[in-house]
Amino acid sequence: MEVLSMKPLVNLIARNAFHSIRNISIGLLCLYGIISCSEEEVEYDQFSEAPAALGFRISDIEIQEGATSTVIEVGVSKRLFQEISFQLSIPSSSNEISVTDENGSSISTIRLGPHKATEKLIFTPADDTQYTGDRQLDIGLTDLHGEGVFITEELVSAQGQRLHPVLSVSITDDETPPISINMKNSVGEILEGATTPYTVQVVLSEAVTNPSSFEVILSGTAIADEDYRSSAVNGVIQVDVEEGESGFDIEIHPIDNPLLDGDKTVVLTITNAGQGFIVGAENVHTLTIVDDDSETATATIQLLVVKDAWFRGKPGSNRADENQGAANTLIASQGNRDDDNRQFYLQFDLSNIDVSKVSSAIVELTAERDWTDAETANQGKPTTQSVFRTADNWEELTITANNQPEILSPDPVATFTSDGLVGSVDLENPPVHPYDVTSVVKQESDGVLSLLFTTVFTNSRRITYTSKEAEGDRQPRLILEIKQ
Repeated sequence: MEVLSMKPLVNLIARNAFHSIRNISIGLLCLYGIISCSEEEVEYDQFSEAPAALGFRISDIEIQEGATSTVIEVGVSKRLFQEISFQLSIPSSSNEISVTDENGSSISTIRLGPHKATEKLIFTPADDTQYTGDRQLDIGLTDLHGEGVFITEELVSAQGQRLHPVLSVSITDDETPPISINMKNSVGEILEGATTPYTVQVVLSEAVTNPSSFEVILSGTAIADEDYRSSAVNGVIQVDVEEGESGFDIEIHPIDNPLLDGDKTVVLTITNAGQGFIVGAENVHTLTIVDDDSETATATIQLLVVKDAWFRGKPGSNRADENQGAANTLIASQGNRDDDNRQFYLQFDLSNIDVSKVSSAIVELTAERDWTDAETANQGKPTTQSVFRTADNWEELTITANNQPEILSPDPVATFTSDGLVGSVDLENPPVHPYDVTSVVKQESDGVLSLLFTTVFTNSRRITYTSKEAEGDRQPRLILEIKQ
């Protein structure tokens, strides 16, 4: 059995013990002032040396754009016994700041060793031609290679100095600051029924010396040209600022309605600053258009017909291409011949109506002439007119029996029957006949309502109403009751 020699181990233990006892003894003599000591008088080696901390000698520095910093030292807290290497961690693009040694040579990897405890660095921020504002870079240490050293995570005292894990570099922009564009106020409100506009004030930090421009974008829950009017085009106001100007006013005109539809907002945001301008921190103004309608109010809205026309004949008959869209009357009749049949169409614009809140929708038509003998033609029975919902693809001056739109409701959506319908008419005080179309109005989703009016057999006697071309207040209309 081979006996291992213990001599190398004994020598190692003895040597470490000797150095430790010696250093402790010298330290105590220095502590009590018995001898004067410096770092060089204390002997270190790779067996007794504690790990060295690595860091910057200062924690922060301020440098102007394009200038160079004073010498910045980065190094270790104690003497090294072997070479180490590390790199700077700069959280920005490589063009933001450059780093050289004290001789001006570019440096990326830093090397320290037994004969070099620190590296002297020069920092030079990039200089541009436009103002981007002051900024700060926090430079750290990374990619450390080598033993007996660590990157400090907190302040470490070494030989009367402190080591810092991060160097904060404050870069001062040397360009002239541009003119800042801000909103004078961030919020405001105006009543929906206000008769004067609301003014949004945009202010500049100083008067303009060279003409430039910026944009203001309008957004929010309010709808342009429905809840308010402004000078915006497609939601954008282009502002051209001339020399000497230092502000700009934007007017918002609220649009009143009788509906209890809640408050709406118009959000104005400054953007796209031109040369010499910069968008400031206060670049948004929120305007609230306050709904001033009473919760208990009942809203009645009258919509006049936007298109109406009548035509003669059934499809394919002799007079099926006739159009009466420009007439001041609307006629319905049904005779014995295909070319002796008359019908009329109405169209209403519901785009500004919340149909979900409609509780009643009545079409009112005003009688226009005497209908004597129509009752006799109908064998003594009351005359009934029927209303059908149709597609919206028709035009007032071109609709005919041959190109009339598709009927969307196979059954009538409304009817009106009365003995008075075929009686004589007092032209001074003509009767108004109602047609309840609430059900189809509440179903409308495209904002347009088209209706077809027909009648039962009248033996060619004509039932006549006034059209939108008629004078006075006798045009066809849709009366809406809106829930509040």
